[in-house]
Amino acid sequence: MFFVLSKVLQYLVQPIVIVTLLLGLGLIIRKTPWNRFFLIAGFSLLLIFSNQFLANEVMTWWELPSKPYSAIRNYDAAVMLTGIAVAKSNGPDDRVYLYLGADRLNHTVELYKLGKVKKIIVSGGIGYLDREVVPEAIRLKRLMTLMGVPDSVVFVDHSSDNTYENALESKRLLDSLQIIPGNCLLVTSAFHMRRATACFQKANANMDYFTCDFRSQPRTFEWHVLLVPKLDAILIWQKLLKEWVGMLAYKFAGYI
Repeated sequence: MFFVLSKVLQYLVQPIVIVTLLLGLGLIIRKTPWNRFFLIAGFSLLLIFSNQFLANEVMTWWELPSKPYSAIRNYDAAVMLTGIAVAKSNGPDDRVYLYLGADRLNHTVELYKLGKVKKIIVSGGIGYLDREVVPEAIRLKRLMTLMGVPDSVVFVDHSSDNTYENALESKRLLDSLQIIPGNCLLVTSAFHMRRATACFQKANANMDYFTCDFRSQPRTFEWHVLLVPKLDAILIWQKLLKEWVGMLAYKFAGYI
């Protein structure tokens, strides 16, 4: 039930949905001042959500920083969270299609090849309401082996459907491998790391983190960034709202 509700909430908190709802109410409701309130609120939020400078500032604040490889010590394992692969595509089904979060995969492979981690745990099941999709962890392990990582090094948890389950199942897998969580590195997107570390702490699996897939950019005061509405800004807010609602939902459910 929580899985289904969380997926529904992801759609309800999208900036476009919120703005459309407010503008729709403003057009439907004929009584003033309520119609005026909803119209003003809708247009105001549209301006806020589409402002690239504001979106970038908030995302920069929310994302946890990363370190250069030279400043990272060696670890027994890296736990990489999924959520970066497309469930289905119009292209041939003999390959894996990735979102922007492909950095999670690329940087984890780099960590292994640089000798920073000895083993890799890929944690993530289907993550979609369509249960016929091949679990993402299995698909990403195949990519890692194609990239030169030995099959014996990569272990998968393909049963977890959310971040809290990622933490629980990763902890069980680490215990079976006799690896202490404190000697592991958690790998996920910078915008997702706050929720991820909170879940792993709740599961008694405290570990250092390695952030990647940054959605923020270096600060700039160029006129088009300050004044011109941008679709990219709306997409950034979509990620932020999803994470904030996720944090509240996980807190309410006792996951963090």
